[in-house]
Amino acid sequence: MPLSRPLLALPVAAVAILLFAGCTGSASPDAAAPGEAGYSSPLTEYLSALYGGGSSPDEQQAQQQQQQKKREELVATCMKKNGFEYTPDVQSLTSLVGSGEEWKPDDRQWVSQWGYGAVDFPGRDDAPDPSATWVDPNADYLSTLSDSEKQAFSDALWGKAPSAPVDETTADAAPTWDWKAAGCQGAAQHEVGGEDPLQSDEFAPLMNALNELWQQTGTEPGMSEANRDWSVCMEESGHPGFRTQPDAATSIHTELSALWTSDATASSDAAVAPDEEALATVKKKEIDLALADLDCREKTDYSARAQKAQAEAETAFVAAHKTELEALKAAAQAKQ
Repeated sequence: MPLSRPLLALPVAAVAILLFAGCTGSASPDAAAPGEAGYSSPLTEYLSALYGGGSSPDEQQAQQQQQQKKREELVATCMKKNGFEYTPDVQSLTSLVGSGEEWKPDDRQWVSQWGYGAVDFPGRDDAPDPSATWVDPNADYLSTLSDSEKQAFSDALWGKAPSAPVDETTADAAPTWDWKAAGCQGAAQHEVGGEDPLQSDEFAPLMNALNELWQQTGTEPGMSEANRDWSVCMEESGHPGFRTQPDAATSIHTELSALWTSDATASSDAAVAPDEEALATVKKKEIDLALADLDCREKTDYSARAQKAQAEAETAFVAAHKTELEALKAAAQAKQ
């Protein structure tokens, strides 16, 4: 049984929030209108509060590393109480915000070089080496334990694995993360981070509503019309088959993912990188498609129309859920 498990299983809305909060600025009463430079989404004020508001990437990274160090120290203390040795894992966290290189998906020169940033992207040479192997600081200690002792170590560290659900109607439901049942890691996560508003019963209805909001993205009247006009333009330019604008970039990422999957070896957990010729072929296709996409977005005024449709949907959402959003913002700020 593997001795590593994810600390937290975020709901769909939480993933959307992470992406959203990282791509927008702070809300302001004098914010630009949709389609104008400096525009800030109606939801930014609330969602960005969940992840440090206006903190810079470096500040967020430093905070994450500090929290990791504190969590691991608490885990070591907890594991000692359970009768095990545990060496804190304080290996540097990999930044989720990239190299800091600016992405310019609406700039023709940038798109001509990078496309969608799938095969290659700015700052790639500075990114962490994906072939670098994580070293378990507790490997030597674990090697001295019997199989049953290793299992007990894992149970103490992560909590016992849940048994299969008896109710068939919930068999396919995503498991709910409960820090009390997640061993020393769960206890440390809870002590350092406190109650996560995204995981609390209080905000479950709001999270469900946010899930529905993002699942419906692209179906608003204004958005549907923008996608329709963009799709017609793409077909006329020799790139048919895309119903919505995000479908174009998705097709490249899917093709790239298939290359890695097909080259993965059955005897190894690590995928083998595709050969350079295959990557070059996909990159050429990516740039050609991204340039056609850019042309059609410009011809159909896609970005401004899409942003306007999103703003209208989010403004209505904020009006309908103002009380819950204010409570979520307050809870997030209280735990920072």
